[in-house]
Amino acid sequence: MIRIVVDGHSLSIDHLELIGYKKASVEISMEALKRLEDTRRFIEDSVRRGEVFYGITTGFGILASKIVEPDLAEQLQLNLLRSHSVGVGDYAPEPLIRMTMAIRMNTLAKGASGVRPEILYLFREFLNRHVYPLVPIKGSVGASGDLAPLSHLALALVGDPVAEVIYKGKKYSGEKLKELLLEEVYADLPDNVKKNLGILEHNSRANEPLIRLSYKEGLALNNGTAFSAALLADGIIKLKKILKLATTSLALSLEGLAGFKDPFTPEILESEYSRNFSKSVLELIKGSKLVRSNSDTANIASIARIEISRDHVEMTLRKDILRGYGIYPFELLKNLSRLSSEGIDYYEDENNVYLTFREVNVDELNDKLKSVAWKDLGLIQDPYSIRCSPQIYGSFLEALDFAKNILEREINTACDNPLIVSIDEKYSVISCGNFHGQAIGLASDVLAIAIATLSNIIERRVQLLLDSRFNRGLTDCLIHPRSTPGVNSGLMMVQYTAAALAAENRALANSFSVHSIPTSANQEDIVSMCTNAALRLQDMIENLINAISIEVVVALQAIFLRAEILKNKIENLLGSGTREAVKFFTEAVQESGISLPLKEDIYLKSYLDAVRDAILRKLEEL
Repeated sequence: MIRIVVDGHSLSIDHLELIGYKKASVEISMEALKRLEDTRRFIEDSVRRGEVFYGITTGFGILASKIVEPDLAEQLQLNLLRSHSVGVGDYAPEPLIRMTMAIRMNTLAKGASGVRPEILYLFREFLNRHVYPLVPIKGSVGASGDLAPLSHLALALVGDPVAEVIYKGKKYSGEKLKELLLEEVYADLPDNVKKNLGILEHNSRANEPLIRLSYKEGLALNNGTAFSAALLADGIIKLKKILKLATTSLALSLEGLAGFKDPFTPEILESEYSRNFSKSVLELIKGSKLVRSNSDTANIASIARIEISRDHVEMTLRKDILRGYGIYPFELLKNLSRLSSEGIDYYEDENNVYLTFREVNVDELNDKLKSVAWKDLGLIQDPYSIRCSPQIYGSFLEALDFAKNILEREINTACDNPLIVSIDEKYSVISCGNFHGQAIGLASDVLAIAIATLSNIIERRVQLLLDSRFNRGLTDCLIHPRSTPGVNSGLMMVQYTAAALAAENRALANSFSVHSIPTSANQEDIVSMCTNAALRLQDMIENLINAISIEVVVALQAIFLRAEILKNKIENLLGSGTREAVKFFTEAVQESGISLPLKEDIYLKSYLDAVRDAILRKLEEL
């Protein structure tokens, strides 16, 4: 069984994925418990001395100037959580809430929030027994922490009757929730922990929580960015996997276009991220007969029928073979006139292209034909959506790394206000802004821009493959050559959907972290909006997955058409990685009753859905 020790300083995004999606168990570091004992003793001593500290013996926000008597501290903390539970919208999914609990547990474990050590046991039991608190996903501005979502979460932890949880598929609230926590979830806690939390004395009071909060603890539970951080973590976890599928869909488009691999040469790239991405692409297309370098030999002589006369050489090339290898438009063959000082005669009919070389040395011409490279035909480079992908995908990888570094720093930070810190071996209570989520908002904004750019480049490749002016010999909209254009629309409309998805992601990429709206009567006069910034990544990711599905659909059709034109098996034409990808997606499509290539118009949503479902299955495996 996977068990992760929460110590306040070493939580990672890999740990969060295990806790959130694999339901790994957690344990509490003994060193963390000792830190909490020390800071808690300081708080209790300060209260006994009658000292005034924000959130401990005062109100909150704009009411910070209101001093509260110590005997009302318990009610103060409960009132805080209830009054701040103002979330709206759908409930956050369970993996997200599990990550939120792990993050908040970890930041409290630093000891700077001043909670009793026993509070950490509440998180441990919820995580290890798979209790799922229902937390509305909207309502935080990410400045005084994620007040609304964390308040809902905290009320569930303390067993407030207003809270709701899911446990073993059943919803609990009210007195049933308190009974569940008392009799099952918290049943095995040590007696001293139960006593210090007040479980035994207070579990039967109507309309009161099972657990009694003390000084600062309500504030410590809701005054952090754990929910925003979990949203960002979830986005990073998903995007790392999605990028692998986006790399595969690019490689499939490269095969379908009969494109060039030159831009993926690692040695020309300064960025480590772009180099690593390019190596992945080259590995996928390794051994491909369709993707080539522009300096590779085009083997024109091997696909031509050559007739030799006394004063000329006539070369006949079949148009279908030329299309299959991406030698299109056919007029590119006129560039072969450079092989003869007398030039060539060029003409074509419905099926063939004819080149006549006048007054040439046959042996010399044969040698020249054998060394003709793709670039000699004028086939040199692809449009930016192919050629610039190392820069764009590399930047995406770098953005992910940037966001990950920020996230892992933030989830191991004392995220609260005020903080109890030891300076020169003396504890002080410091009012500060460590609850502010600007860093998380900025990281989320950067990821949103990266997602939008990736959506853009995918849509452009979709259009590239559907346009006969650019797809090197294939039909408009990739309509099957034996179908009737006009009667059949082919894949024309999937580009519309890709365009709609790209447009939506562009709109969603606008920075949220600059949209501050002051709260708490201007006491909180600059807020981060990091929760919204991270939350919109979910919609953008959904759009991106659909866009990748569309690219796969289009690339598969292009690949199958080329194989059919060349009368060759796909496995003989593709690279080792793209061959496996085509096999995977083809089998998924065939399960839906769809045969490739498409020979006539079908209900395309079924095709898109089949590919999307296959992508989702693959993402679960990664």
